Amino acid sequence: MKRTFTLLIVLFFGIIGYAQQDVILVKWTFANDNLTDTLVETYSDLNGDATMGTMGGTTAISMKNGLTTKAAQAEGWDNGMDTKAWRIFLNTTGYENIKLNSVQQSGNTDPGPKDYKVQVKIGEAGAWTDIPNGVYEVANDWTTGALVEKPLPEICNNQPLVFVRWVMASNLSVVGTDVLAAGKTKIDNIMVTGDVLSGLNENLSVSEVKIYPNPSVGNMQIESENRIQYVEIFNNNGSKVVEIQVNEYQYALHSKLSCGLYNMVVYFGNQTKPVCKRIVVE
Repeated sequence: MKRTFTLLIVLFFGIIGYAQQDVILVKWTFANDNLTDTLVETYSDLNGDATMGTMGGTTAISMKNGLTTKAAQAEGWDNGMDTKAWRIFLNTTGYENIKLNSVQQSGNTDPGPKDYKVQVKIGEAGAWTDIPNGVYEVANDWTTGALVEKPLPEICNNQPLVFVRWVMASNLSVVGTDVLAAGKTKIDNIMVTGDVLSGLNENLSVSEVKIYPNPSVGNMQIESENRIQYVEIFNNNGSKVVEIQVNEYQYALHSKLSCGLYNMVVYFGNQTKPVCKRIVVE
């Protein structure tokens, strides 16, 4: 017991210490015990609207006891091999050497999945790809399924949209039987870090962007002091719903977006960071 507790402390403070050396792109620790915890807690400039969730048909997320505070928990992992997963998405523009941290647990009561693997996908149209050495096991503890500074492949560097998922690698539970619909599993302390892309440290500039009216009915004006190359709009699930070539300093957008919240990413030249803005369509 003492050894397990010591290992947990080392893992936790090791992750915190590592974060001080690199830029935190996204981070979730589920500190508030409610579903707003699925919104990103700590983030870089382009990731203020990142979310985490599940895919493949699990139940809704609830907040339960975690490694330090709370953790995200879901059920409904039965028959989920290669489809059911925890997932996040983020923008890595301007960063390289992307690394992933997380911890997972599946309890023996209503046992959840034992086997997982990490996969990444670049853009909405990309294909899910296994990362090197990304297969691992989860147990009834917070150490077996811990990923610490797990490198993501180079294809994740400097990308406007990167999906990461922790997907079931088999249908086995932590007790060796098939996972049932009531099987539970948790995830906690998710963090993705990166290094500023070589050569951009001193040259990268930031552009001011105005978008109005916001909220709107889908028609809005986009203005910047730098020439706008193109604009992408993503829904809250990270799916790209609009891509427009602009090549102007201002652009009148006329969209047929459904009511809801969206992320608009505005791109410029090579020496200017893209800008991500939250827009509301009523």
